[in-house]
Amino acid sequence: MAQAVSLNGSDENGQGEIIVTARKKSERLLDVPVAITALDGEALAEKGISDLSAVGTLLPQVRFETVGGGGNGATFAIRGIGSASGDKGIEQTVAVNIDGVQSSRGRISVLSFFDVEQVEVLKGPQALYFGKNSPGGVISVKTAGPGDVVEGYARAGYEFNADERFIEAAVGGPISDAFGVRVAARASKTDGWIKNVAQPIDSPFDPGVILRPSADKLPSSRQYLGRITLALTPSENFDASLKIFAADVKQNNELGPMETVCTGEHASSYGVIDPFSDCKLDGRTSNGALPSAYAGDGWPGSRDGTPYNDTKAYLSSLTMNYYGENFTITSVTGAYKLDSKGFDNYDGTIYARLTGYTFEDTKALSQELRVSTDFESSVNATVGAFFETQKRSSGGVGGAGLNSADSNGFYALWDRTEEARGKTYSAFGQIDWEITDALELSGGVRYTKETKKGAVTNDYVNQDQMLGPNFPASAILLPEGVTLRPKRTDDNWSPEVSLTYKPNTDLMIYAAYRTGFKSGGISATSVLGATSTAENLVFRPEKAKGGEVGMKAQLLNRKLTLIGAIYRYTFTDLQQATFNAGPPATFSINNAGRSRTTGVELEGNFRATSDLTLSGAVAYNDGKYLEFLGAPCYAGQTAQLGCVGGQQDLSGAQLPYNPKWSANAGFQLDKPVSDTMMVGFSGRATYNGKVWANTTNNPLARQDDYIRLDGGLKLYPDGKRWELALIGRNLTNERYAVYATDKPGGPASGGEILAVTNRPREVMLQGTVRF
Repeated sequence: MAQAVSLNGSDENGQGEIIVTARKKSERLLDVPVAITALDGEALAEKGISDLSAVGTLLPQVRFETVGGGGNGATFAIRGIGSASGDKGIEQTVAVNIDGVQSSRGRISVLSFFDVEQVEVLKGPQALYFGKNSPGGVISVKTAGPGDVVEGYARAGYEFNADERFIEAAVGGPISDAFGVRVAARASKTDGWIKNVAQPIDSPFDPGVILRPSADKLPSSRQYLGRITLALTPSENFDASLKIFAADVKQNNELGPMETVCTGEHASSYGVIDPFSDCKLDGRTSNGALPSAYAGDGWPGSRDGTPYNDTKAYLSSLTMNYYGENFTITSVTGAYKLDSKGFDNYDGTIYARLTGYTFEDTKALSQELRVSTDFESSVNATVGAFFETQKRSSGGVGGAGLNSADSNGFYALWDRTEEARGKTYSAFGQIDWEITDALELSGGVRYTKETKKGAVTNDYVNQDQMLGPNFPASAILLPEGVTLRPKRTDDNWSPEVSLTYKPNTDLMIYAAYRTGFKSGGISATSVLGATSTAENLVFRPEKAKGGEVGMKAQLLNRKLTLIGAIYRYTFTDLQQATFNAGPPATFSINNAGRSRTTGVELEGNFRATSDLTLSGAVAYNDGKYLEFLGAPCYAGQTAQLGCVGGQQDLSGAQLPYNPKWSANAGFQLDKPVSDTMMVGFSGRATYNGKVWANTTNNPLARQDDYIRLDGGLKLYPDGKRWELALIGRNLTNERYAVYATDKPGGPASGGEILAVTNRPREVMLQGTVRF
């Protein structure tokens, strides 16, 4: 559903109340002056949705894409505003908040959600209530708690095209009057959906070496996930909830669902054609492993030369509330740890001439304390403070060109490490003034100060590798042992104000002025080049300001819910990660001078009958760079195409990941087939307009518009004690790129890209038992 299907408190015709926490307190969706889409966790589970990427396919102007490689791990965008994934040093403009703990690290997307109570997608700048500011929006995930009675479920499913099988279960309830527990777990295994058509072949680069495919299908994965929740309510004045989550994920490559797209018939590596590649988005790729002769001790992190990714993540939150007579004190303590490492072939061919090992060990600890009042007077307030400390150790081992060992038998070209530390201090406050029973004015501000420091170095450089005659590879790298120590400190005041008019309980009109801020940072570039300095590794903060006018209403005896908004925001110094195919092949972070989004969105939910619900949404977003004079060029871009001195002018160009038009329409029909049995039918059509899938506007990365069709059939008895469902997603098997970069090792004239693709057709059989 475009909107949550929770029916708490509904009458026989109406849709009831949807409760959200966009302002860190429980409020009706219709009362909050923020553009929000709320998704009921149980409804998502019934549709087989267990990750953010699938959630993004449900909503116009919303994209959550997991992207592998050595970068941040994901690309999130709302209303065309987001951050590319290619650099560990960049944080997402759209933040993820799980049980009150916030992170802007893209790799938090590995925490597949299950046993979820509700997902809220908050659009536009969210400076005030969400810790480190989020100028693009927030994804807020609330997992299920123990509840007041003992209950639980078990669910299992099988998806036929990717041979995906999973099982999950949860049980929870009170242990005593004051203490409750809930335990949830999920395990899954996927064989993959992209066929690797590469075959063993003699290496044209290294006589006598046999090249081998990396795997039969990509990306195959295995996941183990678990969560325990402890809830304590010793009195009416105090409660506490501790949630501990752990994930162990293994995958047979680092890059994910990557295919090669090119203007010719076959991709190439250093001028040699790969006969197995076909340069199309068709679910086929050619991907080779590093020859075993070079792997192991000769290439740290490569293991046997076969691509892989291992990720372990931990997230815990402790929320405590003290309820006074006219106030509430809330403390939220969060801890987050990520340990990820992987190895892959980055040239996208059987030849595996560009391979790399990357690792990341990130730890973060945060503390928020806030006080909110609830006086009977017309004025109330919320004040609070936030602190976070973060430490990241990361780096990688890479190679390029011919495989030649140094005197110690090492084949890798470089071994790079980086240490990064950051601290955030923030304070915020808001005053709510109920001018009349129908009119409320709210205003607040957040102050943020953030400091980041880093130390980066090439611990090793292979002096014997050659990229060509008289061209030693070491000439393009920062000399071995030189340490750069970049640092950055930013502070900011982010105010916001909103005026809300509620003539009755079923209608709300609001106008809001909002600002947003994301601090600058330090690039964790994949290759530390010879021209790298502490100064050019630092990038500036991004800021947002603008406003929106919105409406939320329930009409026709609460059968029809409508939510709409018109908005316009200007962004300064958007942080964009772009890829330079080299040499050296590396990502860099650039600040786009000024950008603007102007749009309108409308979504609705209509309970046509007691059996039939209709939903739909449409959004128009004109997102463009107002000024971006120093944008990097794409591979092969000439002066005639606008590239001068390695830079192009993208002023006036459409923002990446931003379709101008997007829409969806769906239905849910539940009918009795006997006195005790029900059958449910659902369907959804989703349209997305043309979009740039990269940040340099490479013509090959221009994704055409497409329509997705989803559908489902389910059988269940009265009371829904069990359910059997057949779920279909992307039934027309649309294939499109969600992210793209110039292909390393491709021709200098360009014409080849690597594209992260969507998941193709899915047909899943899923069974659920509730108790």
